[in-house]
Amino acid sequence: MAAFGSQFPKMHRPPAAKDGGNQNDLSQLPQLTPRRKTLHSPQTEFAMAFKPITGMLRRQIVLDLSVATGLGVAAGYGWWYGYHVPAVRHRDAFYQKLEDERAAAIGK
Repeated sequence: MAAFGSQFPKMHRPPAAKDGGNQNDLSQLPQLTPRRKTLHSPQTEFAMAFKPITGMLRRQIVLDLSVATGLGVAAGYGWWYGYHVPAVRHRDAFYQKLEDERAAAIGK
């Protein structure tokens, strides 16, 4: 598998002036130069003027996992304390009432 970024075209820069050149000379700035046509790229491609932003996929995955974990824990707490615990208390109260009635009937 190719390394990330290897599918992006490389930027072609003009050679730098050996004498330091004029700081205001725009010809020394990187220029977009057309690449040659190949069988796989019938249209002329232009090289990128700057490197692609890297690390975005990793940050997005970490954000997605963090949000999913947080929402999952919140939903779990909501189900546990909002539905399960009251249902168990209701069930236990019902069986406690039956047990009290049975004990009262035996005691008479």
